[in-house]
Amino acid sequence: MTLNDNFAAYVRGEPSQLFRQGRTFRSFKELAIPASGSYVVKIVLPAPVYFTGFDINIESGQLKIETVSGGTAGGTFAETLPIIRTNLTAPSAYVLQTALTAGGTITGGIVIDVVRLKTNNNLNQGTSVLNPDAGLRGIAAGTYHWRLTNLSTTDAIAGTMKINWTEPF
Repeated sequence: MTLNDNFAAYVRGEPSQLFRQGRTFRSFKELAIPASGSYVVKIVLPAPVYFTGFDINIESGQLKIETVSGGTAGGTFAETLPIIRTNLTAPSAYVLQTALTAGGTITGGIVIDVVRLKTNNNLNQGTSVLNPDAGLRGIAAGTYHWRLTNLSTTDAIAGTMKINWTEPF
């Protein structure tokens, strides 16, 4: 089965061979970012991957998410985000390659994607904002960062971040 066959199965909504081989993964993070604060996730890709989903849901605040290539990392990325195989129906011999850690900082670099979200923060209305991105993106091997910045000087961010990807190589 070729990568084109796997993509065609993905478009049709069918499980691909890569899914069956245990090469699709997901992760999540419950967000709590203080006013004017930030949260940085370091993504280490020893081989190319296909990101198949990136969902951000915020219940309060105003958030800017940047995907950064290059730059200078600082601090310690001591928090390991959970990585869960998407297909848990059968054991797989495939060894995960991607690493997601958080807790440090990133300065400089090239911003290769950006998303902004804002809620109205009226607790009586219970508004939340969801930005689902189910587009397929091929990402080259390397180190990247997601920089999540709370643009509000008064309100904390509360929400969730969910990521899905396939390791085809």
